[in-house]
Amino acid sequence: MERKSNRKLATERQISYANAISSTLGSGLSFSKDDSYYEVNKFITENEEKYKNKGTEKLASIRQIDYANAISNFCNIGISFDENSTYIEVADFISKNKDEYMRMRWRESICEYKKTENSIDVPKESMLFICDNLFKKHGLYAFIGKDDMVLYIGKSIDLSSRIPTSYKERKEYAKINKIMYYVDENMANVNIMEILLIAEYNPVLNTESKTEDVPTKFHSGIDILNDFKEIPHFCDCEMGVGA
Repeated sequence: MERKSNRKLATERQISYANAISSTLGSGLSFSKDDSYYEVNKFITENEEKYKNKGTEKLASIRQIDYANAISNFCNIGISFDENSTYIEVADFISKNKDEYMRMRWRESICEYKKTENSIDVPKESMLFICDNLFKKHGLYAFIGKDDMVLYIGKSIDLSSRIPTSYKERKEYAKINKIMYYVDENMANVNIMEILLIAEYNPVLNTESKTEDVPTKFHSGIDILNDFKEIPHFCDCEMGVGA
């Protein structure tokens, strides 16, 4: 005589509900009448809340989707979004990748830029280095003149943006032979170091901060010429000649 199995099987309603959850969430699982009650019930319990929220999630706007797809295409990420994409998933993608997208777009514009005969800008190779290494980086920078004299000390939450702008603002007041930088993502450190370094070096172009006082109780402990790094290629071409 055939013995009856003690294994409790899932009900038709339970199977139908589990398959609906699986299909909506794209889990790839499929349930049938041969699956156990406990196995199917566990799947439902673990995924029911996500399934219920799926239909009420805010969808991404067309503008948001277009921007996310532009980022993905330009950066070769290989992800695409459509009208069914949720606001949260698209916003999260944009947040994680927009800085790199902006950096790559800026790099492209640097490569395509043509200097005119009358322009006096940071050389293209130096700008590419700044774009690749200092984009959104916090820290200090210094302009160095003849005989390694420190002409100016500055700080920024984005060295890649500030250094070229600061150079354009000060290039007419002194011959700048080198641009040097020091990265520190802690802006509290940066703020203190800037004050101490300006007091120690008293650069001629830091007119607003210029002082005759030299700190006696505190010292930065930094030698700009040795501890800062130099932006390469800055002197590789004559200023004022198209690169």
